[in-house]
Amino acid sequence: MDNREIAKTIDQLGTASELLGENPFKARAYHRAARTLKSLEEPVAELVEQDRLGELEGFGSAIVAKVENLLETGELPQLTERLEKLPAGLFEILEIKGLGVKRVRTLWDKLNITNLGELEYACHENRLLELEGFGEKMQHKVLAGIELLKEYRERRLYPEADEAAAELLPVIEAAGTRRVAVTGSLRRHAETVGDIDLLAVVDEGGAEAVETAVSELDETDEVFTADAEHLEFEYRGIDVELRWTTPQRWGVALALTTGNAGHREGLYRLAAERGLDLDELSDVDEEVLYAALELQWIPPELRENTGELEAAASGELPELITTDDIAGVLHVHTTASDGAQTLEELRLTGEELGYAYIGVSDHSQAAFYADGLSAEAVLEQLESIRRLNDQDSSCRLLAGIESDIRADGALDYPDEVLAKLDFVIASVHSNLSMDKQTATERILAALDNPYCDILGHPTGRLLLAREGYELEWDRVFERLLERRVALELNASPMRFDADWRILRRARELGIPICINPDAHNRGMFDYLPQGVGIARKGWLRPGDVLNTRPADELLEWVRSRRP
Repeated sequence: MDNREIAKTIDQLGTASELLGENPFKARAYHRAARTLKSLEEPVAELVEQDRLGELEGFGSAIVAKVENLLETGELPQLTERLEKLPAGLFEILEIKGLGVKRVRTLWDKLNITNLGELEYACHENRLLELEGFGEKMQHKVLAGIELLKEYRERRLYPEADEAAAELLPVIEAAGTRRVAVTGSLRRHAETVGDIDLLAVVDEGGAEAVETAVSELDETDEVFTADAEHLEFEYRGIDVELRWTTPQRWGVALALTTGNAGHREGLYRLAAERGLDLDELSDVDEEVLYAALELQWIPPELRENTGELEAAASGELPELITTDDIAGVLHVHTTASDGAQTLEELRLTGEELGYAYIGVSDHSQAAFYADGLSAEAVLEQLESIRRLNDQDSSCRLLAGIESDIRADGALDYPDEVLAKLDFVIASVHSNLSMDKQTATERILAALDNPYCDILGHPTGRLLLAREGYELEWDRVFERLLERRVALELNASPMRFDADWRILRRARELGIPICINPDAHNRGMFDYLPQGVGIARKGWLRPGDVLNTRPADELLEWVRSRRP
C-alpha cells in the first residue's frame, strides 16, 4: 500500500468511529495521523522499516501498530469490525458538502436514512424540515448536493484520465495497431473528463487482437461493444471508446474526433462551402486538412467552438504558451506551514527543474489549521531566504506569503509586514458559503490593499468536490485592472482555478496571469504542465503570464504597482 492508500484507510477508521459515537479524541487522532501520512514525501514503508514512524507527531504505539498491520496484511481489523456495523451508504452521504458526521448520524438515528436514494426521497417528502440541525435551507442544500454527486460520478479529474490513457496506449499499440492517439475532451485538455476517446489504425484482424489485449488487463472492468467501427470498454472505472479508422482517413478522423460538436459542425460547414466532403476526404494529415479549409492549424486545446474557427480563418490565432516559457513559479509552501520541503530543499528542487526562481508563500496566521505563520515568523523566514540567496545557486528564492482574505476583505498582516515581502498572494480559505454579492465585495476589498499583488485561486472551487463561490466578474475585472493585480491560475488539477473561460476574458482585458503549482511537496511541481494546458485553453500567450518573466523583471512589476 502506498502513503495515500494508508492515509485513506486510517482516515476512514476515524470517520467510522465518529459515526458509531465512539471516543471523539481517538477519532480526531486518526484524522490527524491520516493528514500527516498523506503529506509525507518519504514512503511510509521506509519509515516503518527504519523504526521511525513513531517519531512523527501524534503517532503513538497504537497508531503505529495499525499502520504496520496495514503494510503487512493490507487490512485493518479495527476498521473491518466497525464497517460491519455501519451501512455502506453513509460514507456516500458524507460526500455531500455541508453534511458532516454529526448530521449524517442524525439522519441515520432519527430517519433511518442509510443511502443517497433514501436521503433524496426524504428531502422530497420534506422530512428534514423539522429535523434538528437541518431545516428548509439545509434541505435545499442537500438536494443540490445530491445532484452534484450524480454529476461528479460520471466524470474524472484530468490527470486520472490522462494516466489511464497513457497506460492503454502502449498496450493497444503492441497488440497490432499502426497508429493510436488520444482524441476527444482529453486531447482538448478539459478540466474534467467524462470518458476517454482513442483513435487507432489496425490491419485486418488487428481489432480482435486489441480486444483480447484490453480485456486481459487487470484494470479492465468490462467490454461493452466490439465491432467493425469501435471497441467500448471500462478501464479503471472510466468508459473508453476506441474508434477504428484507415491510414487514408487518419488526419480527418483525428480532427473530427478531437473537436467538440460545434467545432466539428464548423469544419463540415467550411468544407461544404469549398466543395469538399469530409466524409470522403482522405490522405491528408490534420495540418493539411485545416489548410484545405483555409484555416491556420488550430491547437487541440482551442477546439471548443468559442471563436477559434473565425480567428484561424483571419490568421489571428495566438502563439500559445508552453511549459518551456515558464521561468519560475510562485505559491509554494514549506515545512514552516503545511508543506513538506524546507527552504533548502525547495532551492534544490528549483535547480533540478531548471527554474530561475521559486516564490515561497506559506499560509498566513489566520490559517491556523495549516500552521499559518505569525508576523514574526514571516520576517524570520524572509531573513532565512535572504541568507540562502547569498549562496551560489541557479534558483533564487523569493519571499512571499499566501495571505488569507478575511471575511471583511482585509489581508492577514499589517501593511508594514506585507511591504517587506517580494510578493503577496491573497486567497480566500474560510467562510466559502457566500452569496455572489458578499463574495464580490470581499474580493474587491482585498484588491484595494496596495500589497495584494496576486489574487489566489479566485473562486475557491475544488473540481468534482465543490463549486466555489460566484463573483460579479465584470466588477472584479475592473478592479484587477484598476489596481494592477494579477490573477492566479492554480495549476492543481483539483482546482484549475481560475476557469479557462475567465482566463480568456482576463487576457483580452490585459490582466496578467500567474500560473502556480500551489505545491505542498515535490510531486506537486509536476502540476505545472497541466496548468499550462489550461492556460493554453484560455488562449494565453507567453506575454500574458507573469511568471514567464525573469526574476528581476517580475520583482520590478511588483514594485511598480505598490506605493
